[in-house]
Formats: sequence, structure tokens, C-alpha cells
Amino acid sequence: MKIVTFILVFTSFIQLSFGQNELVKVDTIYSSDRIAHRIINYKSESKSNHFELALKCKVKADSLLKAHFNLEFFNDYIFLDAEGSRWYNVNNNSRTTELFNYKKETPKKVELVYSILNKNSDFFNLIEITLDCENEIKIVNSIGIPKTMNYKINIDYNQAMKIANKKGFKENKGSEDYEIYSADLESLSLDFSYKNNYQWIIHKNIKRKFGKQLGRCSSATTTSKALFINAESGKTKTKKSKSVRSVYWF
Repeated sequence: MKIVTFILVFTSFIQLSFGQNELVKVDTIYSSDRIAHRIINYKSESKSNHFELALKCKVKADSLLKAHFNLEFFNDYIFLDAEGSRWYNVNNNSRTTELFNYKKETPKKVELVYSILNKNSDFFNLIEITLDCENEIKIVNSIGIPKTMNYKINIDYNQAMKIANKKGFKENKGSEDYEIYSADLESLSLDFSYKNNYQWIIHKNIKRKFGKQLGRCSSATTTSKALFINAESGKTKTKKSKSVRSVYWF
């Protein structure tokens, strides 16, 4: 007997006050038990043999987020990113197909990626929750979850930028330096720190020095002055920053 699942999808556009006031496409889909799930980057043509299992995993992951984030903040700004979420393959070593576009055998694990929405062109995918779904659904790993309860980001993008500007830090868009360093330094970005809280980070006085080239590889040492803004309290600190990474030349 063939079982047919009907999926109801409602699309809306929300205007965010957390960051830039831009419209973000949000789809609301319903599981068979009529639970509503608001998701970004969902493809309406997506087809999966494990649609209901995916949503059951999301319910489990949502319960972890609701236990640590302020409920209003969770409902307004934290959304499952369908495009970034993946089923693990059979041997659990690598990710395969997108969450709602998987037709193969029942997966063993799923990685759910959540976005903290800031502006339409810049989602901060800082939350990852991995679940085992082979026998029973259980959480086995998570990233980006504060240890405290009722956590809320009180300092939005615009507020953080004003704080940064007052302290002499700018997003120098259009400059030659911005083109070189924008990926990781010259823009204001949200980060989950080792202290288990969220912070805004921006750099200035950026300098990069390349080491001796060995074959097609060389080292790149980047130094800068970094500003850290606690996203909950607004407290700031500055410190010198230094990073070294390998660069491959083609």
C-alpha cells in the first residue's frame, strides 16, 4: 500500500528589527500532527521519503534551543536553514543530501543548522545540532548553545555598528583593504565565543604578511586590532589579534 503525505507550505516575508530592515522569505510547513515549522531556504519542490522524520528531529532540536534561549527571541530570530542542514550518509562520516531532498534508505544521523537572522544578505549560521535518529531520536552534539537559560541577543547589528564607530572601527566597504580582508576581518560579524556567549567582532589596522613560498603553499600572518562587543550586555573590549594560515597558490 502506498502512503501519500500532503505537505502544506505557506510563504511569508518578515521584516527584521534585529538587523537591517529587509524582507526575509520564511516558509511555514506543517507536519502530520499539525505542528507548524518556520524555515528559511526551503525549496517548495523538495521531495523526501523522510520528511516527517526530519520534522521530528527538528522538534527535538527546538526543545534544546527553547531551554537556553529567550522564547520570544527564538521565535522571532532563530530559524532552521533547510539548505544548510544535511542527512549523514550510512557510515556517518560525511554529509550528503539536503534535509528535505533525500530519497534513499533511512538515515542514521542528521545535522540541523539554524540561522540567527540579521539581514537578508548575511545570515549567521552559528548553531548546529546533530541528532541520532536510527532507533530513537536523541541529540548527540551541539554548537552555539549558551550555557545560561533565557539567553537573548540584546545588541543588534545597527547598535553594534554604532558602538564600533564610536571606538574608531568601521566597515570600509569599497576600499581596497575591504576587498582583500572582507571575508573575515573588515566586516562586523557575529560569533559564538569559547565563553559560551555571542559577541560582535570587527577589526582595524589590518596587516598581512606572506611567508616564504614552498611549492604552491605559503603561510599568511594577519595582525590587527580587534573590538569585541558582548551581544547580550553591550560590554566591549579590544585586543591585538594575530592569526596564521596556509595559502595555496594556483
